Amino acid sequence: MRPEQGIAEAVSATWYSHHGGSRMEVPVGVVASLMVTHPDALIRLPTMSPEGFAALLRKVWGYWWLDHPHLAEMARPITDWLDEDPDEHTLKAAKAVAEVAMRRRIKSVQGLETDILSYVVTDLRSHGARKGLGEYHTPPDVCSTMATMMIPELPPKGEEFGEPCAGTGGMVRAYAHRIKQLGGDPADYVWHMADVDAISAAASAVNALVWNLGPNVFIFHGDTIRHGDHPEQAIKHKAGAVQQWTGVVEQAAGVYRLINTIKGFQELMQEESA
Repeated sequence: MRPEQGIAEAVSATWYSHHGGSRMEVPVGVVASLMVTHPDALIRLPTMSPEGFAALLRKVWGYWWLDHPHLAEMARPITDWLDEDPDEHTLKAAKAVAEVAMRRRIKSVQGLETDILSYVVTDLRSHGARKGLGEYHTPPDVCSTMATMMIPELPPKGEEFGEPCAGTGGMVRAYAHRIKQLGGDPADYVWHMADVDAISAAASAVNALVWNLGPNVFIFHGDTIRHGDHPEQAIKHKAGAVQQWTGVVEQAAGVYRLINTIKGFQELMQEESA
């Protein structure tokens, strides 16, 4: 059994044994959050309260929103539950999932060589649900073989790669891994991923962070058959996320300048009255 498959099975078993419920975005979001959290921040996980663990994850996603606003926004289907005031039972189940994933050494397994979230999503979702969505993730070995055939030599920087039915990004991972094998840097290329399932699309956004795909990543959630212009829509969505980020940062900078101005005025008045 592949290590990532073992992680997924342990996560699924833990979630359902703790009666976590049908909201699979919670355990998927927990695993995704662990993958983008610095290991040092997880050292105290066993002694954290469930509420403290949730608070840590909120801080992690706050950081990623500042660093990669588009990808953090696209990940919201598996992170929004953190801001919905989850009940104690859900928080305990979520922390149990995190603990079992860490015991399975998720931080040493993750990377460009594997797609852990593909296994997690597949294991948590019932066969009937996968069939209804038409969700069949291509096995990683098949993806690697296809990537080797399609990329026989290092492509020029800036070349675009895309998957209109990306799932969690397995084929894109294989392309990026192949580029790295050939001596290139995946961050030098443009990546488009789309999927009709919100959870899978969110997972692909997290994977883009884990796999270090760089600044030119565009994610689309929706039916790519109905929306033939999905790459353009993804570009517009990213531009909107960056614009929102710019507005928040500028507002914060303005508040900071105002506070410093008031502080300076107060100090000046104190000097004059002294």
